[in-house]
Amino acid sequence: MNQSIHVKRRALFLDNRRLADLPRKFNIAFSGVAHTAPHDWTQDLAWLAARGPDSTIGYRLLIGGMQGQSPRLGIHLPVFVRPEQVVEVTLRILELFHNRGSRQTRRNQVRFRYLVDALGPDEVLCEIERRLGYHLERWEEPPPPPEKAESFVGWFRQRQPDRWAVGVATPMGRMSWRQLEGIALIARKFGEGTIRTATDQNLLLTGIAEENKDLLGAELARYGLSFEADSLTRQTVACTGKQFCSLALTETKGSLFQLLEDLRRRRVELYGIRIAVSGCANACAQHHTADIGLKGVRVRKGLRVVDAFDIYLGGGIGESVRLGMLYRRGVTVGALAVTIDRIVREFYEKRLEAESFSAFWQRRLADDPTANAAAAEAPVWHCAGCDYEQIDDSPPSFCPRCAAVKRQFSIKKLTVEFT
Repeated sequence: MNQSIHVKRRALFLDNRRLADLPRKFNIAFSGVAHTAPHDWTQDLAWLAARGPDSTIGYRLLIGGMQGQSPRLGIHLPVFVRPEQVVEVTLRILELFHNRGSRQTRRNQVRFRYLVDALGPDEVLCEIERRLGYHLERWEEPPPPPEKAESFVGWFRQRQPDRWAVGVATPMGRMSWRQLEGIALIARKFGEGTIRTATDQNLLLTGIAEENKDLLGAELARYGLSFEADSLTRQTVACTGKQFCSLALTETKGSLFQLLEDLRRRRVELYGIRIAVSGCANACAQHHTADIGLKGVRVRKGLRVVDAFDIYLGGGIGESVRLGMLYRRGVTVGALAVTIDRIVREFYEKRLEAESFSAFWQRRLADDPTANAAAAEAPVWHCAGCDYEQIDDSPPSFCPRCAAVKRQFSIKKLTVEFT
């Protein structure tokens, strides 16, 4: 984007009081790659970079996507928008939402998607062009489905010679103030002095010289950080949860830390399978477009009401872009590890050649409606050596805590962990 367009964009959107009272929040996504991430398809407005009919670079346009309680994929408008048109088209869409969006209905029904539903995509396009004063170039070809999930951990070569960007692993975005201060000092010492946030809740430092890569790794280790991560840490995100959010029903980050430790003891490898955990139906972690999506709920177990999660599968990279499908309801925190272990193991054992996780579960749940039936009661196995407990059909070969052999385990009790 050239300097004049940048100045024009600032004038239109920064401190513009005309846009300060939209009916509801409005999410805008930009993707500069040909194959976008699944979450780009669930925003109010998404600009997807593409080579147009004449091979020039511009954007496709998706409108009316949403996560939350009534998720929906964005609708493709059959136009090709030149880079110099993007700012004005965005402004006209915001003006349309500002002037005709509902402010009378319930909080969760005043998003842009409901205006798109009321008018229809064709009428929305007519309104945009009427406000622009000209017709946009038509291009019917739909955007291709995503090919792979985004991951920002590790080293990435920049376009600038001898310069690298490094993605620092920050599990679920949780850091201490000392770590954040350390990242800032490292960015200033070895890079351009800026820190960028990524959708996978990790951090990016840019402008690192090739000869400083090893030095930077040692500095990160000083603060308990690294540009390396196992498949579990790399592929999991979680919203704030009820620790800091008044809307959340369940704790998320603490539950996910516990889940990851349990999966490590089970030697589960995700290898590109993304897990997203939201503490309520608002889907701030975008669980509807994750391979495995967990939505926080509360369930009754005897006399107690405990944290649990509904499990959604198949919202990641598949044959086409789809939202996750409900697999099981009300799985308690203690039973998440055994459930996800079974889900991942079934994929590895039964998938077709080169079939992705989400493609497998889209096919599996479509072909067999009973695949998400309630599981049988799962016993709790108790280690006599260290009191470690594991919920599973059979005891582990050895205790992951004290290495006791299998015969040291006995059934403590039977508990129904699935509803």
